[in-house]
Amino acid sequence: ATAASSLGRDLASAGAAVTGGTTCSGVANALAFSWTEYAASPASPTPAPTGGTWTAAYALTSYVASDVAGTPQRFALKRWYCPPGVTSATPTVIVQNIGAASDLSVTIGAAGSCPGGVLVQLVLASYGGDSGANYSINGCVKGRRS
Repeated sequence: ATAASSLGRDLASAGAAVTGGTTCSGVANALAFSWTEYAASPASPTPAPTGGTWTAAYALTSYVASDVAGTPQRFALKRWYCPPGVTSATPTVIVQNIGAASDLSVTIGAAGSCPGGVLVQLVLASYGGDSGANYSINGCVKGRRS
């Protein structure tokens, strides 16, 4: 639920989504969203950019899980949030107890793969001893109108 909540907000805000790079997180990003915030006022009712780029980055990081017998190496999906002017931030753990880096996959579709936007899909294989189906989050990134 935490992953869907964070990703949902970021998808709704994003004007672009990319894989790779180290923007905001300082580590290899599995997925990063960026956007410009818009605001309007009574004096200027047409929304205009407020300045700067906002970024939310998602990455897997490894840790040692002393509570997992025989498999101490685990991974956590973390989210970094960087307002304009911030290049590095403290992450929030979104999902932990992931068994392998290969348990996460991210796909960004072609332009138009969603109505007026781009499809983003994050798939996480079962984790934490769960033997159910993969966990999948899908959404559309739509560019802001200028």
